[in-house]
Amino acid sequence: MEEALRAWRRGDARPPAALAARPELVPDAEPRYLDTAAVLARYRLGDPSADPSDVEGSCVADLLLARGDLDGARDAFVAQLTGKEAPFAAWAGLGRALAGMPEQRDASRLLCHFPERACAVQSALERATGQRADPVELARWLGRGGAAEG
Repeated sequence: MEEALRAWRRGDARPPAALAARPELVPDAEPRYLDTAAVLARYRLGDPSADPSDVEGSCVADLLLARGDLDGARDAFVAQLTGKEAPFAAWAGLGRALAGMPEQRDASRLLCHFPERACAVQSALERATGQRADPVELARWLGRGGAAEG
């Protein structure tokens, strides 16, 4: 991640080629709310008038995404990711929100397949500078490196 951080800070057009390699998978021993998007989709498909706001693990951004409000969901996920202690799931949520935007294809693909890369570079940037990058710009940049080939 240090090489990616240096490249980002220099303003390189692409991330380091090393980020295009397949990552080693490390299972998360305590995953939570992995089915939130599926539960919200079931609400929408089963009874569009139902109120899914009580779905455990969901947030405003998830609800907006489930309703098809991609712009609202994108803005809400970006707000989460630029705040303190952003939930990891917000990276994949942002990827789903960007999926309907052709100009964000690389960012969406990267976030849907490798959200951990954006999260790791963002964390390294925050540790090094005390600041966070715009999540969409960071994902777009990372997606240019070929890592988004899923």
